[in-house]
Parts: sequence; C-alpha cells; structure tokens
Amino acid sequence: MSDLIIHPEYLNLKNTLEEIKTIITEKIAKKDHLIFHVCKDIETAYMLKIGHLEFKIFEINLNIRKIKKEILLIQKQINLQKKVDLNFIKNQIELEFEKYILELEEKGAKLNLALKRTELRKLSKEESKEIKKVYKQLIFKLHPDLNENITEKEQDLLFQVMDAYEAGNLEKLKVLKVLTSDIPDIVDSGEDTFDKLEEEIKILKINSELIDKEIEEIKNSYPYNKKDLIDDEEKLEKNKEILESELADYIQKHNNYKKKLDDLLKTLDSNSFL
Repeated sequence: MSDLIIHPEYLNLKNTLEEIKTIITEKIAKKDHLIFHVCKDIETAYMLKIGHLEFKIFEINLNIRKIKKEILLIQKQINLQKKVDLNFIKNQIELEFEKYILELEEKGAKLNLALKRTELRKLSKEESKEIKKVYKQLIFKLHPDLNENITEKEQDLLFQVMDAYEAGNLEKLKVLKVLTSDIPDIVDSGEDTFDKLEEEIKILKINSELIDKEIEEIKNSYPYNKKDLIDDEEKLEKNKEILESELADYIQKHNNYKKKLDDLLKTLDSNSFL
C-alpha cells in the first residue's frame, strides 16, 4: 500500500496557520505584559512620585466645595428664618457630591494598590525570562484566540494562568504547566479542509490586527502615557513643584472656609438656630 501524499498547498496552509498562531502568542504575551506589569510599574512610580499629590489636591478641593455648599445651605435656612437641620444639610451634600466622593474612593484605592505593590518581591532577570517563556507556552495551548472549542476546564486553567502571571508567581505557573501537559500544543483533527484552514487563517489575521490596536490603545492611555514623564527627572521635578504649590494654596483655602463654617456654626448655636 503506497504512502499517503499530502498536497504541498495543504502543508503550506498548515505551516502558515502555526506561524500566525506563534505570532499571535507573542502579541498576547506582549499585551498582557504591558497590562499586568509595565503599566502597573508605571502607575506605582507615578503615584509615589506625584500621583499622591494629585490625590490630595482632589480630596481637599472636594472638601472645600462641600464646605462652601454647607455654608450656602445654612445661610439659606437662616434667611428663611428656619431652624437649621445640619444632618439634613450634610445628607443633601453627600448626595449632591456622590459622584465625586466615589471618584475620590477610586483614586484612593489606586494609591493603596500602588503602595502595596512596592512590597512585592521583584523577579530576577532569569525568573522574568522564564516566567514569560512558560506563560507563552500556556496561552498557546489555552487562549481562545488561538484555539477553537476551548473547554470550560481549559478556560478556568487560563484564568489561573493569567492570575499567576499577574502576581509574578513562577512556581504556580510551573504547576499549571504540568496540569496542562496532556493538552497538545497543536490540535489536529485530521479533518481540516483547504477552506477550513483558509478561514481559520483569515480569522487569526483579524485577531492579530485587533491585538495590535489594543496594544496601541494601551500605550496611548493612562498609565502608560505617563512613562515619558516618569523617565524625565527634570520634568518630573517641575511638575512636583507645581503640584506642591497648588496643594499649599488649596490647604490655605480649605482652612479659610473651615474657619468661616466654624464661625457660622458658633453664631447659630448662640442664636438658637440649631
């Protein structure tokens, strides 16, 4: 019985498919490295150097606006010859500024995460190289952009892989590599037709372009767009000086408005408006 002869064009399509999968694997790894490590490192550096000043300015400015509003509402009650209900006024202010209060909480959470990130152990060059290598091997097997018919179990494994990579947990990635050792790198059902291969290649090329756009968007967005500032010590120092001066002004304004409010409250108390 003669050996089966595989059409050269079919082999060419199969090779093209695997080449594109390898390219996409590299791009996914690059994108995830930007999201999970580069951007977080940039944000941490930014928050520690000047981001904390921006947070404090936002917080104090919000407090100033709330105090000004409280003074306005109290004065309005006095003008109407009504008993001043401070609890009602404070609740009204909290509702009016709810969006900004939530924004402040989000900024505070980012600052806390940046501070916690400084406590994490940095990977050595060898560990960093190895974790990237293992990660690429795993997403090549498990990522839905590269493989059809991903099972629920494999999807769960992918989430674990991504979590481990984000945490820089090389040992966990090695364990996951063992757990996925029975999943072949190349799934070949033997039923691929020319049309099916061409269609899969077409889809992969579209996915590849989409990943390129995602990477570009990441590089044009916060926090990556702060990279040049973080790397420019002179520019960074000038920005820091501007923010420190702005913060000092806001603190002075806050103290002035706080005194106005305290004086107003004393007047209310002495005149039995409370």
